[in-house]
Amino acid sequence: MKKYIEKDFPIGFLSQLAERESWRKEIYRPVYYIHKWWAKRLGSVFRGIVLATCSDESADILKSYYSKNCFSDLTVFDPFMGSGVTVGEAAKLGCRVIGRDINPVSSVIVRASLAKYKVDEINSIFIQIENNIKDKIQSLYKTKLDNGKLTDVLYYFWVKILNCPNCENETDLFKSRIFSKNAVPKKDPSARAVCPGCHGINHTFYDCEKTICSICKTIYNPQNGNINGGTVSCPHCSYKFKLVEYLKKTDQPLNHKLYAKLVLDEGVKVYEKPNAYDFKVLDQVKSEFELLSSSKKIPFVSIKEGYNTNQILKYNYKSWDQMFSPRQLICIHLLCDEIKQLSDSHSKQLFSCLLSGILEFNNMFCTFKGEGTGAVRHIFAHHILKTEVMPIEANIWGTPKSSGSFSTLYKS
Repeated sequence: MKKYIEKDFPIGFLSQLAERESWRKEIYRPVYYIHKWWAKRLGSVFRGIVLATCSDESADILKSYYSKNCFSDLTVFDPFMGSGVTVGEAAKLGCRVIGRDINPVSSVIVRASLAKYKVDEINSIFIQIENNIKDKIQSLYKTKLDNGKLTDVLYYFWVKILNCPNCENETDLFKSRIFSKNAVPKKDPSARAVCPGCHGINHTFYDCEKTICSICKTIYNPQNGNINGGTVSCPHCSYKFKLVEYLKKTDQPLNHKLYAKLVLDEGVKVYEKPNAYDFKVLDQVKSEFELLSSSKKIPFVSIKEGYNTNQILKYNYKSWDQMFSPRQLICIHLLCDEIKQLSDSHSKQLFSCLLSGILEFNNMFCTFKGEGTGAVRHIFAHHILKTEVMPIEANIWGTPKSSGSFSTLYKS
């Protein structure tokens, strides 16, 4: 007997479902969204495809779609399973499923997605990790307010720097002095800019072309920076040069300079210039990182030439660890150590996916999206490995107001 899909296919019915699912895919089928993957297919469509393939031509496919099905005598094989939509939907229809993929990440996330868990046990593991390392991680994301009180830092703002090849003075690579504005600026035109004179944080507007620093009274155009279209203009001697040509004469990625932070003061977000306490924390981070590096606990994996990797190789990134700050690497190491100690293989796989997932939001290729939205523009926001001159460093453990952190992604 012919199968239903050889006779017909409920395109109109599935299209309506697919459109609704596409609005909030991670809500309707969360099992396929525990980790990043590209071009994820809609589960509603694949349920229809598998059901129509397994059902006889006389079946009432619309009735079967919302009914319990068991095709235990059939095996569905997907040799390119990706995020696992095909095998997941086939498994829900009672099929025996086999999935393979050339990418090992696919295998890990699909196994983690389709394994059986007890919610109480998973929550207990998270609490165990939290009790063991949360305070240590959070201590690296603390700052001291003017009143002497310690508080959490949500985000650190960095800018790449270099020495001018003409006058040898330090030059920061701000594309614009405005580093924070609302994601919908016409709704809220307020913005924050960093003064080119004293590096103070100024209130301004997203389209303002003249700002007076409230601290040193410097008058500047916050729209202007020292780099435009790959050309750097030295603010000290006005010498202009191509960044790509400059990088050809060096063999290391550019250094970063901390210029601002977003902190929580009594639950209110406040932008501040870094203070002595912040640089004390950075000194602590440097010491801890050197200790980890000397004991070879930070993996060194070289970046191979490839279509996408060539883009960062020309910026002198030679190994994957260089894409992260020392503070991020310390925290990732702490989380990794905790997860490696888990005895249950399924739980270890699940939390490994969570750890891998936060790397997307916690590296020095991320930028600030702005107020009024998820703050972190992750590394995969572009279809290239785009080197950022004004990266953002998020609180990797997270707070209730954080974006892309270990704790918030777990709870989501």
